Amino acid sequence: MILKMESQAVLFLISVAVGAFGAFFFDIFRILRKIVKHVNFAVQIEDILFWLVLSFVMFYVIYMQNNGEIRFYLILGFSLGMILYLQTVSRVVLAAADAIVSFCKKLFSLILRIILLPFQVILHFLKVPAAFLLKKAKKCAGLVKKKLQKLKGYAKIKGRKAFINLRIVFRKR
Repeated sequence: MILKMESQAVLFLISVAVGAFGAFFFDIFRILRKIVKHVNFAVQIEDILFWLVLSFVMFYVIYMQNNGEIRFYLILGFSLGMILYLQTVSRVVLAAADAIVSFCKKLFSLILRIILLPFQVILHFLKVPAAFLLKKAKKCAGLVKKKLQKLKGYAKIKGRKAFINLRIVFRKR
């Protein structure tokens, strides 16, 4: 199908816009990868899925706007849109995203410190009594150990006496 020059120009601009939007979504993936660390295998799978989805979007645009006829200027417009976005706007988007992520991390850290502050204060005040009780518990444990050793020795002596007494009682006559 032969298109008028104006229709081809509009279609070229649409493909440039689709390429720029595709690069923008790629930046979103890059930002998410900075926030949540990924292993290499996951990055490769994400990249493959990204390019598959982007290819389907591009071919859908071509199908809807140009009745499925793939033309070189459409692929060129798509590539040009990605390159223009990545060389210009992408740097600003990534810098803004880094600033936002950094701010959110600091804000989260501050909120967490505020939430944990009462617990830190309680622990600080409980440290002195806990140390005192621990010292007393160790001292008591030492005394208990000595008493148990005494009782163990006493039980041996008593046990022998009891055993001797039982032998006397149950002796055959």
